[in-house]
Amino acid sequence: MDLNVKNEKRDIVLINFPFTDFSSYKIRPVLIISNNKYNLSSEDIIVCGISSKQKYSIWNIAITSKDLESGNLNEESIIKVDRIIKISKKIIIKKIGKLKENKFEEIKEKLKLLF
Repeated sequence: MDLNVKNEKRDIVLINFPFTDFSSYKIRPVLIISNNKYNLSSEDIIVCGISSKQKYSIWNIAITSKDLESGNLNEESIIKVDRIIKISKKIIIKKIGKLKENKFEEIKEKLKLLF
């Protein structure tokens, strides 16, 4: 992906996500949670994982396409607020949507509880 493309807070992007043992990769969606100033000044972004596996956790927030400002989700998913990682923009495949501001506020509240 072109590093000059803006990667903004609330964007949902597809990445080559490594398995925990780094033996392989899987294409996965993630939510960019780092602010735009950081995103513009760094080669990395900070993200939360997204999954379509509906396991209950206090740290998960359910989302559907109705929660997106733009784009579309193939199925109802969860944002795993406790799955935070810093990744290189180089592994971004493409942007698939942008989360609505009110739903992002829920993410921020969960992050406050986490820390």
